[in-house]
Amino acid sequence: ELRKASGAPSGIATWNPAFDVTPAELITGIITEKGVVYPGADGTFDIERFLADNSKVGVKAVSPPQGENQGDLLTTETVGEYVLQKWGKVKGAFGEGGSGKGKLEGEEINGGNLNYAFVVKGWGGEVFVKQAPDFVKCLGREAKLHKERMELEIKTYETWIDKCPSVTKYLPHIYNFDVSNETVIMEFLGDCEMLEHRLIEKGGVDERVARGLGEFMATTHAATHISKVGWSEGAQMFADFRNLGLRGLQLEYVFSKAWAEGGEPAKVLSEDEDFMAGVEAIKKKYMEGDGEGGNLALCHGDLHPGSVMCNVEEGKCKIIDPEFAVYGPPGLDLGSLLSGVVLAGQHHKFLGNEEGREGCKKFAEDFLSAYREHAGGLGDDTVNGIISDAIGFCACEVGRTALGFAGGRLWMQFDDAELKGKALRATVACAKTLMVERGKGGEVL
Repeated sequence: ELRKASGAPSGIATWNPAFDVTPAELITGIITEKGVVYPGADGTFDIERFLADNSKVGVKAVSPPQGENQGDLLTTETVGEYVLQKWGKVKGAFGEGGSGKGKLEGEEINGGNLNYAFVVKGWGGEVFVKQAPDFVKCLGREAKLHKERMELEIKTYETWIDKCPSVTKYLPHIYNFDVSNETVIMEFLGDCEMLEHRLIEKGGVDERVARGLGEFMATTHAATHISKVGWSEGAQMFADFRNLGLRGLQLEYVFSKAWAEGGEPAKVLSEDEDFMAGVEAIKKKYMEGDGEGGNLALCHGDLHPGSVMCNVEEGKCKIIDPEFAVYGPPGLDLGSLLSGVVLAGQHHKFLGNEEGREGCKKFAEDFLSAYREHAGGLGDDTVNGIISDAIGFCACEVGRTALGFAGGRLWMQFDDAELKGKALRATVACAKTLMVERGKGGEVL
């Protein structure tokens, strides 16, 4: 027999919610004994599929999120014909002799971690083609990832140009974006080299490149900063650029994996309370911003030197691959770039190349000077906070890259095992110093 009984004295007014509900947008992963369940591109958690895919898996992290089958991927044999199908959009990239009839030659470009990339040539012209599969290219088809990340990349370019047209000179021209197979055709930067390669080989980079990057970041950050666009638009941008799938990758690889799995070399960091406390503080800012102050802006999200193409003779630079874009702390972008500069400086130090090391130091100084100059409208306190955060993000990137947890980005690859080990230990110690002393801002560099 079912009976009802009061749990409180008669006449007492109460409010008893059954349980506290965490807003779904604040949940970035569900930890289970089978691994971490990440949300899909639509923000939902497919737990049933996760359990089916990992029925025999023990405790481990699983790459987010679960994407759908991509279908046919472009190859060197098919990418030329694909470009011809878009001839009306791309013909401006080719010479006057181009008719759209005939054959274009495709060549795959290796080096990227996530996507397939090609250069397609013919009739005196060329274009760059990039396709996002539903997995992480460098990890294989089992490492599922939402292919819609390419749509976010295009949206990022569009937002930058809309909010601050002056930065168009720092972006590649987009000829066509095909949402049906997540493929973009854009300007091929054949007269440029990757900034990462330049830093490793020479150290020194034309001042115009360093200052141009400072101007680009400061301009885009200031134009989209929460203090400038207001809370309503800022909240919309936060929702538009949540990017939970790739955020999940960064949370794992930038803030966790290296310290947990880096072995003996990582203990200098993982067993240091101050360093790990700094990692947690920076991680929190990555997820939440600065609390009530809200130091948030639209960020590239992965602006290391491999995401910059430069021509030092002409002093120009182009920003590529903003698929990790988030509405988050601006220090994330500065820290990603500076990490490459620090790593290059360490590389030249152990090569005995003092000129290269000094070139890296000057690059950092020119870059930060230009950032302060062009972000002045945000106020000194805000800019100082951004640079302090940047050193913290830089420390995470330097540490994890030195420990070998940065995909294809390999620095300090010396043939001499003893020299390599010495460089590794010194660079890990450098990461610790950067994190613990990040409050000093650019001075600690």
